[in-house]
Amino acid sequence: MKYIPICFLPFSFFLYSYFSSSSSLSLAVSSSPTAVAFSPSEQRAAVGTANGTVYLLDLRTWQEEKSVVSGCDGISSCAFLSESALFLTAFDGLLELWDLQHGCRVLQTKAHQYQITGCCLSPDRRLLATVCLGGCLKLWDTVRGQLAFRHTCPKSLNCIAFHPEGQVVATGSWGGSVSFFRVDGLQVIKELGAPGASVRTLAFNVPGRVVAVGRLDRTVELWAWQDGARLAAFSAHCGFVAAVLFLNAGCQLLTAGEDGKVQVWSGSLGQPQGCLGSLPVSPALSVALSPDGDRVAVGYRADGIRIYKISSGSQGAQCQVLDVAVSALAWLSSKVLVSGAEDGSLQGWVLKKQSLQSLWLLSRSQKPVLGLATSQELLAAASEDFTVRLWSRQLLTQPLKAEDFPCDTELLGHQGPVNCCSFSSDGGRLATGGRDRNLLCWDVRMPQTPLLIRSFPACHRDWVTGCSWTKNNLLLSCSTDGSVGLWDPDSGQQLGQFRGHQSAVSTVVAVEEHVVSVGRDGALKVWDHQGVELTSIPAHSGPISHCAAALEPCPAGQPGSELLVVTVGLDGATRLWHPLLVCQKHTLLGHSGPVSAAAVSETSGLLLTSSEDGSVRLWQVPKETDEIYRPKSSAAITAVAWAPDGSVAVSGNQVGELTLWQEAKSVATAQAPGRVSALIWYSAHTFFVLSADEKISEWQVELQKDSTSRNFSYSLHLKQVLQDVGVLIGLGLAPDGCSLILAKADLELLHMKPGDAPSVIGKKYARHPVILSTHKEYGVFFLQPGNPGFLSFWKQKESGEFEEIPDFDLNLDNPSRTLITITQAKPESESSFLCASSDGMLWNLAECTPEGEWTTGHLWQKKVKMPKTQTPETDSSVCCELDTNMESWQTTTHLKTRQRRKIHSGSVTALHVLPELLVTASKDRDVKLWERPSMQLLGLFRCEGAVSCLEPWLGPNSTLHLAVGDTQGNVYFLCWE
Repeated sequence: MKYIPICFLPFSFFLYSYFSSSSSLSLAVSSSPTAVAFSPSEQRAAVGTANGTVYLLDLRTWQEEKSVVSGCDGISSCAFLSESALFLTAFDGLLELWDLQHGCRVLQTKAHQYQITGCCLSPDRRLLATVCLGGCLKLWDTVRGQLAFRHTCPKSLNCIAFHPEGQVVATGSWGGSVSFFRVDGLQVIKELGAPGASVRTLAFNVPGRVVAVGRLDRTVELWAWQDGARLAAFSAHCGFVAAVLFLNAGCQLLTAGEDGKVQVWSGSLGQPQGCLGSLPVSPALSVALSPDGDRVAVGYRADGIRIYKISSGSQGAQCQVLDVAVSALAWLSSKVLVSGAEDGSLQGWVLKKQSLQSLWLLSRSQKPVLGLATSQELLAAASEDFTVRLWSRQLLTQPLKAEDFPCDTELLGHQGPVNCCSFSSDGGRLATGGRDRNLLCWDVRMPQTPLLIRSFPACHRDWVTGCSWTKNNLLLSCSTDGSVGLWDPDSGQQLGQFRGHQSAVSTVVAVEEHVVSVGRDGALKVWDHQGVELTSIPAHSGPISHCAAALEPCPAGQPGSELLVVTVGLDGATRLWHPLLVCQKHTLLGHSGPVSAAAVSETSGLLLTSSEDGSVRLWQVPKETDEIYRPKSSAAITAVAWAPDGSVAVSGNQVGELTLWQEAKSVATAQAPGRVSALIWYSAHTFFVLSADEKISEWQVELQKDSTSRNFSYSLHLKQVLQDVGVLIGLGLAPDGCSLILAKADLELLHMKPGDAPSVIGKKYARHPVILSTHKEYGVFFLQPGNPGFLSFWKQKESGEFEEIPDFDLNLDNPSRTLITITQAKPESESSFLCASSDGMLWNLAECTPEGEWTTGHLWQKKVKMPKTQTPETDSSVCCELDTNMESWQTTTHLKTRQRRKIHSGSVTALHVLPELLVTASKDRDVKLWERPSMQLLGLFRCEGAVSCLEPWLGPNSTLHLAVGDTQGNVYFLCWE
């Protein structure tokens, strides 16, 4: 990721957003464009319009070559038969073929009685398929120029696509179904997807195994159509999906929609969630997820055990140095972990703060422990000495000496080393698999006398490397022969064999309806119980040693759960995955109206789109990168803040996610307890978070250096939660920079030093909302909006105490007499104050003399009113008397409107006063930079969503850096020089 220069006015903003927009060429046409197509050479394009005109564009120069006026009342679709021959279909059912070289029509026929909604050519261009609102599908022989086959469907048809091999054609209907026909005779061979919202568009990936479907209800679906399995369904746009297209040999999926956006997605399932820890480390051999799903334990060949927090990605604990490889791990509770080592030892650990402390050590075997499993009652250990041992887990969560260790039960049945073991969901059965190629099933309801109840001898052609139970008590196994097997222990039958890995399978795990397997080929695969491969992800560059999987609750406010998989490999990496989610890569912005048509060039990576805004755009689709990053959340960004030195920034969102940024890249994440409403940096490595409107938490930024490299990594750690003081509506840093200002919902203003009890500064009586603002030089401002508004102000003394200055009345000029809602307020200078409103207005307020002159005195100092009998020549004794009675002579200051202007078309959400500059932002999506005091607009940047927060930082040489958050979950970093 990098900063992208974008020029708007005679200056440059440099932008980074989580999904950066790609540049595009735009062309306006006289009539609304409705269809687009690339020529076979992909050097020219056709654009059809609603008035029947076709424009031919030279893509090398982006110039119009020529235009032709068809006989159609409006062009619904088009397709190049050759470089100089173009098919057109019409809203009135006409089909035309044009000779582009001579600009003449070769063919016109009434192909359909109803509007033709789509057409496409077979890969060899010998067949043209057309569909219409009357439900009729027709195949035309382009060599003979005649109808070859026809088929009538019960519902209107919207779209059509040929399979890459040309033997199958698919249609999408108003009824929500997708039908697949054999080209020879148009025999229906498959129908899926109904009932559902109307299908607007569909496309096959290059292998032809997967079809993408775009619907009227903004949903995009991926189907393994031959298996009838829906792989994924996700909301891609706000409004209908106008086009789905595969690119880059199916590695990318492009969608365009009613919202005017083009989205770039991964072409298959598999959303990376980032890496845990930092490299390099020795090969990772084992992994286990804690029962609460919050931690991952990883065992290494030479780096002992490390514990990582999933929420932050940071290392949470590490055991003391072990001189033995950790080959197996299992959690007994969220705090107690058991490890098995290659020297045959078992060791219990307890997680305390930032370290793993040993509970017990058992060394009864000289052979490596190869697998561990737990149930509610038992711990099982599989060993290279051909045995499996069972212990009651009741005593294993507390410190034990070797002589106090409970007796074990030994299971003898394998004729070779035992690689794996797994308990059924009820804990009553134990499966074991070994290098003897056997899979055994034991009844362990009576642990002292376990019974072998089922044996699957030679169930694989090579070693059994993993086993797992499904929720309905079927048994899974995997092997170095590259296969996964599904077995019924009750009947003794094999129910299925899943083949897809190119080499040995390391681990298999069952989670609800899904089967997860990882292999020495570096692939992570997810299957259903019928053996349909839902996804295959190249998760590691080398062999994957082990994996763990569980269901993870969706983010706050979203129902359901997502499959989370943790993989560890011989490359030392620990990676997190949502394997059943599609990964969003980019958003291409440019159209201001719904996208009406799209076409893509596989060779050049170009995308051509048309829109109801009257424009045609040519895009260079961003290519895939190997970088694995944590994709953004769609939750609105609610707060951003820069560290004092500008080295990092932090953002918080609607669901409490905290993200630490360095050089516009996410370097650490954490979870706060609820919606983040304020972020305040307290020092270079400490900041405070106001979340859930009542919890103030202190967070520490830690910079860690890997012991084996020069790499640094950041992590966020919750240091403390401050005293609960009730519901808060504001949080700010006091002028002294060493304490906090808190505004309570009951309008009580508090002053608090971290670790101390808060003290009351003052209490006001007003209706919500109120606006809290602190200024390092002036003091604390507390605005009660209205007309007139009331501005309360406290000055902080050198002692740290506060004194209140009399209230200010704010008289906002309002010629239209509309309701004014103040959203932002800041002091501009010693003599002026700024207010901005929900309708985009900005007021500059100052004190005015009775003669109508604007004063330049210091407003933010305590004033006294001289008695009428007093003269400037009053002697010193009288002055002393005045000082002692000063409070009784304090006066309210009236601030009047000095200037009023419209600065935004929507509610102002940010207002920051800088030396000679003013920065504003709004729900209208604009960030604006103004010169002070002339209020000349210097620059503008438009965000993807309504701007919700903004924080400036002035760097060296007066370089201005802005961190900006919007309601669509984007974080932008802008720079102005």
